[in-house]
Order: sequence, then C-alpha cells, then structure tokens
Amino acid sequence: MSISPSSIKSFSLLLLMAAVWLPAALSTAQGHSIPRGSEASQENASPPETAAQPLPEGQKYRYPKINHLEVAFDLASPVMELFTYDYGEYAIRTTLDIYHRFLPQLVLGIGHCNESSEDAFFTYKVSPSFFVKAGMGYNFKYNDIRPDDYYWIFARYGFSTYKADITDITYNDGYWEAYGPVTLNGIGFTCHWIEIGAGIHVQVWKKWALGWEIWYRNILAKGTNPNGDPYYIPGYGSRASHIGFSFNISYDVF
Repeated sequence: MSISPSSIKSFSLLLLMAAVWLPAALSTAQGHSIPRGSEASQENASPPETAAQPLPEGQKYRYPKINHLEVAFDLASPVMELFTYDYGEYAIRTTLDIYHRFLPQLVLGIGHCNESSEDAFFTYKVSPSFFVKAGMGYNFKYNDIRPDDYYWIFARYGFSTYKADITDITYNDGYWEAYGPVTLNGIGFTCHWIEIGAGIHVQVWKKWALGWEIWYRNILAKGTNPNGDPYYIPGYGSRASHIGFSFNISYDVF
C-alpha cells in the first residue's frame, strides 16, 4: 500500500488544527476559565496543598509499583513537515510508570522522505518505513504530591531498516560536461542510534496531558553501502542533525 505525499500533507494539516483546538477545548470543558469575584475569593481562601505529607516509616515510594500506562502522540514532526520539511514522522510512545520514578518506554512510528536538492543535484526518496525506539526515563519528582506535572530525563535506543531511491543524480565539476542523470533504486540501509534528553509533562484535563521533549542523538551504525551514507533515517531524521524534539499530547490509559 502506497501513501501519497498529498495525503500525508492533509493529515499533517488535521494534526495542526487539532493541536490548536484541543487545549482550548479541554480548558473550556474543565471550566477553568478566568474566575469571577466570589469564585476567586473562595479559591484564594483555600490555599493549595503544596507541602508533601511525610511517608510512613519504612515506605520508600508514595505511588504504587505499576502506577499508570500512558500513550502519547507527537505533533511536532507532522506540523513541521507541513510548513518546512520534505520529510516527516508519525510516532506513538507508550510509557509504563513504575513507582512514578522509572519510566520504561517504547516508541513505534513511520517515517518518510521526498526531498530534492538543487545544490547536490539529486532527489532522495524513502517510502513510509517503520522505526522503533526503546528506553528508560527517570522522574525527579517521583514522590511529589502532584504527580501529573513533572520533568524527567531519558535515554533511548533507535533502530530502522529501510530502502531509499536516489534519482536525478547529476555530476558537474565545472570543467567537464555534466554527467547524468543517474538513478539508484532500492538502496538498503540498517541504522542504529542513541538519544539522550529531557522532557516536561503537564496535565491539562483529567487524563489528558501535554509535554515537550528535546534530545541529543548520535548514529551508532548505518551499515556499509557502496553507494554512500543515508541522507535521511526514519525515526532519526536528517543524518546531519544531532538535535531532536517533540511536542506530545498524551492520554493516561490507567
């Protein structure tokens, strides 16, 4: 099954509309618009609970071993593709919360690329291809009395195996006549990489939350191919970039 670029762009536009509309809709549904006179006075009369109650003697964690399971979807990549990039990724991250301290996670996604470079004289295309990431996060505020808002660090391992088509390859050294175009189809790559980063998680309504993540990434292995190194890697992005980020909307399954 093939997915056309126009379909991907349309889906990216829908995600952008959802990213703009959903936080406002959730805020309205929650009823937390600007409080009025007596409402504000009542809220001010009851100061929020900010001091954590001490744990019973011998108890190390405030929250249970299996605290919750969260599913998150990245909105940043589809939106960036809509406006700037000729490649994009769609990823779902599943995170298991253990004692609200340890956060093992699994990321599954699809990435694609269709970029033409006039300077480099080629077109690089990767049909929608799968990638996977797995790793561990650590929550610094694991015993906080407000468990839904926290910051965390993480480390992940990523893997993707895929094929790329490089077309319209033209060589011109400014002296001899231009050579080409040449086409290379079905060039296979198997790539491994690591990511180390940090994130913020903020509850917006009931079981819904928003969050940012930013990470440093580095390729561990990209295989050997006589036709050269990969230009784009599903799940990693541009090979030349070492910084990644995401803006997630997540749902607490249990």
